[in-house]
Amino acid sequence: MLQLPESILLSGFGPFGPHHSNPSGLIARALHNSRIGSFLIRGLELDVDWLLAERQLKAALIQHPQIRAVLLCGLADTNTIRIESRARNLAGGQPDNRGYCQSGRLDERGADSYSTNISIADLLAIQHSTSLPVCESSDAGAYLCNAAYYYIRNRHPGLPAVFIHLPARSEQELTVIVESALNIIAGLIAPQKAPGP
Repeated sequence: MLQLPESILLSGFGPFGPHHSNPSGLIARALHNSRIGSFLIRGLELDVDWLLAERQLKAALIQHPQIRAVLLCGLADTNTIRIESRARNLAGGQPDNRGYCQSGRLDERGADSYSTNISIADLLAIQHSTSLPVCESSDAGAYLCNAAYYYIRNRHPGLPAVFIHLPARSEQELTVIVESALNIIAGLIAPQKAPGP
């Protein structure tokens, strides 16, 4: 039987609201089926849809049991790359691309929040050579970015996972964001120190 390679799931989102281009979805598509070391990158552009996004993540993890870590990406109004340290059990009521709104707790039986199981300090150290500033954040928002992050940490607690928010950039500037994403993926597959309290 053919043995499939271990892989990393790289997710992003499509355009939404006033954003006609979303760098997170663009890099997920750009890096799909590329390799970093012995790992295959499986890129997944999620729909900006409260119901579909979770189903798409669930389907990807079922379809590809060789996934060993997850890097989730999204777009934020920021000038920096933000490495999000936690996901909250919260939906803020903002409508998705279909106009559907979700508010309140994402999972009635889930914890109020989950921290990443990746060392943020290690990821920040890896990023020092990139031309975009990088910082740690503890607020992934209350929209689909946070919801996707919460789903992974809630339903797949043993899977190394972290979320990054990307600044809006033109397609010509995507190489810088791709470089940052690859650096973080390298950090995901490297031997990890336990994150701090």
